[in-house]
Amino acid sequence: MAGAGQVIEVLDIGVSEALDALLRHAGDLTPAMAAIGEHLLRVSDARWDREVDPTGAPWAPLKPATVARKRIEHPAAGILEETGMMRRRTYHADPDSVTFGGNRVQDATHQYGDPTRGIPARPNLGFEAGDPDIVAEILVDFLGGA
Repeated sequence: MAGAGQVIEVLDIGVSEALDALLRHAGDLTPAMAAIGEHLLRVSDARWDREVDPTGAPWAPLKPATVARKRIEHPAAGILEETGMMRRRTYHADPDSVTFGGNRVQDATHQYGDPTRGIPARPNLGFEAGDPDIVAEILVDFLGGA
């Protein structure tokens, strides 16, 4: 996957051991990982509509020159929107993980910014405050059916 992705590592030994036990008990977690990926698609899309980062902070506004150009070329487009390609997110679910991110090289520039080119960070990837609880709920629901 080109572009930007999100990696969340579990550094807490107790949580890591619990996840290992979960894998031993449940085996293939691909359906649960796919459900997590679908959740991330929904929240990422909602943030895109609101033009905010995962903490709810608004994206940096466009420069006046960009606003003027977009008025002519793409009058209805919001920040980071012209063709719709930047908005696309994808995920890949495996038995023990889900990879989520953008599929374009430009995604990394907008996620992290590029000070040398004067491009501010406008992050879209990442967990919101309630996402860890939702992920835990998805895993618990999956185990209940396993």
